[in-house]
Amino acid sequence: MEFNGVHWHSDAIGPSPEYHATKSNAAHAAGLQPVHVWQDDWRDRRVLVLRSLQTKLGVLDNAAATDPQLTPFARNVAAADCVIVPVPKPQAAAFLVADHLQGAVTSGSTQLGLSDSTGTLVALQSASVSKTRATILCYATSCAIPGGFARLEAALVAQLPPNVSTLVMHADVAAGDAGPGEADGWTSAGGAKPDYSYVVGASRVAKADSSADLNGLLRLWDAGKTRWVKPVAVVVPTPDSLDLAAQCPGSCRVRKVAPSPPHPRSQSCGTQRIQIVVPAYVASQTSVRRSAMTLTPSTADQAGLSRAGLYRAANAGTLRRIARGIYLPSDAPAADWDLIEAATRRNDATLCLLSALAHCDLTDEIPEAVDIATRRGGRIPATDAAIAWHAFARETFDLGREYITIPGTKTTIGIYSPERTIADAYRLRGQIGYEIARDALKEWLRRGGRPGALMRIATQLPRAKSPVLAALEMLA
Repeated sequence: MEFNGVHWHSDAIGPSPEYHATKSNAAHAAGLQPVHVWQDDWRDRRVLVLRSLQTKLGVLDNAAATDPQLTPFARNVAAADCVIVPVPKPQAAAFLVADHLQGAVTSGSTQLGLSDSTGTLVALQSASVSKTRATILCYATSCAIPGGFARLEAALVAQLPPNVSTLVMHADVAAGDAGPGEADGWTSAGGAKPDYSYVVGASRVAKADSSADLNGLLRLWDAGKTRWVKPVAVVVPTPDSLDLAAQCPGSCRVRKVAPSPPHPRSQSCGTQRIQIVVPAYVASQTSVRRSAMTLTPSTADQAGLSRAGLYRAANAGTLRRIARGIYLPSDAPAADWDLIEAATRRNDATLCLLSALAHCDLTDEIPEAVDIATRRGGRIPATDAAIAWHAFARETFDLGREYITIPGTKTTIGIYSPERTIADAYRLRGQIGYEIARDALKEWLRRGGRPGALMRIATQLPRAKSPVLAALEMLA
């Protein structure tokens, strides 16, 4: 175990970016499990650090017997006895702040949890879904839950859209996280290079929380991450052809209708009839569910709902409120709520920068927030989601802009092409980091990207031509 002072392990002393990674690799080669404890974690999150260390040493139960702060962590709950529940983002953030050493992860589009017999949330998994892969961003528990990770993983896979074929997760080398290991279909796929955070006072600040003005501050490099992948086969069930009464038994009622009079030349008596009365908002919910339609009070009429009917459906549990004024069917497939909210708030919302690179699998970086570009001069909406809004010039806003369908829905959102995104990454490298732009360009060229197409885009953008041309010459 190594205790790392924030200042003494930063650029102020001059260790190379590979310093902590080299130490960790040497320890692994010697058959040891390295753990780096950072000064700010020990100061601000000491209980979680102790829990992590004592769990790795197998002495958590003994320590909990003498330390009341550790007692809740020693409780054992079987995953089979828990219920899988969707977790709203505010609740997920609060849970991660309390039980996850790295704190809240705000960029996940799907939060699934395990609830024990008392209804208490005891485990949480946050994941983000891109075009072809789903990335498990974090897994945290408030106690010992054997089988919890596997159960939440299976629940996530069951909700993935059919185009997603790979699960990805990253294990933090500095925290001594070995990842899932060679079990249950997971395989090691190398590792991500060490990344840096800024040093502000005696604390680390993530790059996504920093503006370009902070680039003059000291940087502190981590030990990198190991990357694990797992192929998945997603089976999407076809909706059963059930009648409305069977689907919504709590919302329908049976009403007797006057018997039909016998036909004058018929010998039979009248037949007693019943009629199933289905409220309008219930009658429309089947089409809403199957279309994965995003609804707002102003678009409710597209599903045959009034504004009041929309609220009644939400209160009845057939619609789920994913953000202020935005609703999805409660049984809709897993989808990125942040993208849905961005597309709903602004018609010109466009994935850009790090989020667009991640969507195209051109980076292994995990965005702290969804990068969304809008036309300069427009109003930036208030959102519940973790969205970083960027104002792009109106003259070049549509350059390289395309549309994609948000997986699991019929909602579309703009996205910049790989060429436009790489050019933007270079001209805004002060915000996202030069290393990210360079690595994305390398991967794009490896896949057969044409430098001429990139330069055609770069020459039309301010401050993009020179750095892109220099990078291409360096990589030639």
